[in-house]
Amino acid sequence: DFYNSEPDRMMARTHTALGQPVYRYHFSYVPPNARNGLGLGHGAEINYVFGRATTNAEDAATSAAANAYWVAFAKSSNPGSAGGPAWPKYDRNTEDALEFGVDGVHARTGFLTERLDWIEQHTEQFTASAATAGVPVVAARTTGFGRGAAPRASTPRR
Repeated sequence: DFYNSEPDRMMARTHTALGQPVYRYHFSYVPPNARNGLGLGHGAEINYVFGRATTNAEDAATSAAANAYWVAFAKSSNPGSAGGPAWPKYDRNTEDALEFGVDGVHARTGFLTERLDWIEQHTEQFTASAATAGVPVVAARTTGFGRGAAPRASTPRR
């Protein structure tokens, strides 16, 4: 959540504040054979979007849903037209997200809000604790988004 979910939410808030439509999602689905472990890593949903993770019926259903939403977005800029649960536009007041989970695809309101608010409020503690333990800490986002990041400095071209 510290490295992915909270910065994603911050970017959703930033783009929404600038008037851009945002569709936030969370891929928490874990295939049956991996549910006793750590789950899937960052970016693993791409295998489902492109139909490469269909070893059983549950994986195939998740893959079909993910593919349908991505295709709908590519065709119409509206992933909610995929035929499943409506994918709501992100709204800071409701913190909506579409979750691809073990229990199927569901639109969630207030998705992870309390947990992400807590992380946002304790970012300095996380960073200090990680540094003390010798854990590498990703520097402030260089995109100008995220936890208090400064915009990227431009470098003159020669």
